[in-house]
Amino acid sequence: MFKLTLSFKMLPGRREPSANINAMRQRFFAIAVLLFLPAPAAADIWEECGSGPNIVMTKCIWERYEAADIELNAIWKQVLATIAPTEFMPAEKADEWKAKLLNAQRAWVTFKEEDCRGALAYEWFGGSGAGAAIGACLHAHTSARTKDLRDRYLGR
Repeated sequence: MFKLTLSFKMLPGRREPSANINAMRQRFFAIAVLLFLPAPAAADIWEECGSGPNIVMTKCIWERYEAADIELNAIWKQVLATIAPTEFMPAEKADEWKAKLLNAQRAWVTFKEEDCRGALAYEWFGGSGAGAAIGACLHAHTSARTKDLRDRYLGR
């Protein structure tokens, strides 16, 4: 996570507030900021799958991830079909575009796997919630990528 550090300047003639008051101000500011931040995409999956025993929750999360992955693969095929030669783009340039997009997708898959099954897995090292956290991470990245591809290629 991150640590929020604030400092307050005093007006001339005022005495310095106690450390307790500064701590309260910092907490108030942090809470106010957090209230206006968007919730992470994975929050929905935790709400949807978060009740019940750990094994049931984990199974639910992984089922949602598998469904999101199937949707991404379907969108991917539609995206590739949108890249075709036109009067403004010769065939070789359309092929280059597809190759660049394919390279970007492969890099994204590597990122997703390293982030969720690599870095995040260590954050939960040995914890009973690791399986659910990894599944939720994969779901969040996959859902975001699907939305990105849909918006960029199919929403025009």
